[in-house]
Amino acid sequence: MRCAGFSLGNAFFFLIILQAGVLSMPNTSFSRVNLQEIVRTPRSLSGQYIKDGLLEDLEIKNALVTGLRMQNVKFLKSSFENITFEDCIFEKVNFARTNFTNVLFKNCVFKEYGKRSDPDNLTQITGTARDVMFQACELRNIDFSFSDASSGYLLFKDISKASSVEVNGPFIFSGGAHIRIDNCSIQSGIIGDDDAASAMVRNSTFANASVYADKTFISGSKFSNGSNPGGMLLVIINSELTGGNLHIGGTAYVLNNDYKYTEKKTPYGDFLAGVGIKTLKPENKVYITGKPGEHSLRIISGDVEVRNITLVRPIISQLNNSAPLTALNLKDVTLQGAYWGALTLLGGKWENVRIEPPVEVKRTTIQNVQAYRLEYPKGLPFTDKSQIRMEVKEVNQPFDWPEIVAPTPEEHGLTWWPEVEPGYRPDHVSRQ
Repeated sequence: MRCAGFSLGNAFFFLIILQAGVLSMPNTSFSRVNLQEIVRTPRSLSGQYIKDGLLEDLEIKNALVTGLRMQNVKFLKSSFENITFEDCIFEKVNFARTNFTNVLFKNCVFKEYGKRSDPDNLTQITGTARDVMFQACELRNIDFSFSDASSGYLLFKDISKASSVEVNGPFIFSGGAHIRIDNCSIQSGIIGDDDAASAMVRNSTFANASVYADKTFISGSKFSNGSNPGGMLLVIINSELTGGNLHIGGTAYVLNNDYKYTEKKTPYGDFLAGVGIKTLKPENKVYITGKPGEHSLRIISGDVEVRNITLVRPIISQLNNSAPLTALNLKDVTLQGAYWGALTLLGGKWENVRIEPPVEVKRTTIQNVQAYRLEYPKGLPFTDKSQIRMEVKEVNQPFDWPEIVAPTPEEHGLTWWPEVEPGYRPDHVSRQ
């Protein structure tokens, strides 16, 4: 073990050096700390103020650490196991190549030190995380990247302040843990994972923020200000979505939600920016239902089915996406105005659909659509008939609409929360 160039073989004590008196203890000005004592009795870190230094190759296990403050510290190639940090502050701390196993951060603050726009001033983590929990913490301008492909948990609970330096920029990534977010408020950044993981969110709010995993389940939550949740399997129920895009890599069940919009001003006029539906592949399937009331969507790509909803000025268009819209199936849907510019729709079935003016069309092609009870209650709604080619075949009987049933986490072998939350437990003391 080393600390700022001192070896244990030469001294029992060390001084973290870069400024005079950089490590202080309660009731003293400055103090030297025995590294062997830190490893042997990690709770001795409680109440410490460690500033401007390097800690390296430490194995810290089996302790409750309270009131620790670290500022401008590099904590390299170390490990924490069966540890609870409570009421601690980490300012510009770089946990590099560090392993966390069964660790709880409770009422802790993670933040930058110095100019927040400088990435070197952030508190950062690179390493592995197996069963790590952040509870009632402040996660301010952080950049955490957990690289392992473990099956452990990465938990967030009762977080009220959490942000990255960039809107929808790097924030918290994990290479395989099961992300769980409960009763949190995320102000900016991406909480994400690769194709080996799952994410579940409930009772939380996201603004300029996103959550993404292979399997993503969201309930009772709010996403606004350009938040972009997504997944290969995406399930969003009983939530409120405002603007942003849903990024869908496989199948999405977006059911019984509020779909709100923001008003955008452009050189070409004002428009409503509803919730965007964007798929990775044209064949990706999306099911959408809504709560009672008016909603707004931007349907950009995929095989999309919309039921039981009133849409205000929806945008149905490829926009900058050159791939045609594979299918648009509508049941019990009212369109109160719409934008269908630059749209090529390859097919669909429409039942009990009402379309009201104005529907703005430009280079619009609709083909292979079958319709049962398609109505234009206020007359033909299209702004320029010369700009639309519409192939709709009326049929005389309803279509078959199987019930939409969203998959559950349990069907995928997932659980919402571990039976025992991470953190120090004396009964789990490591055997050395």
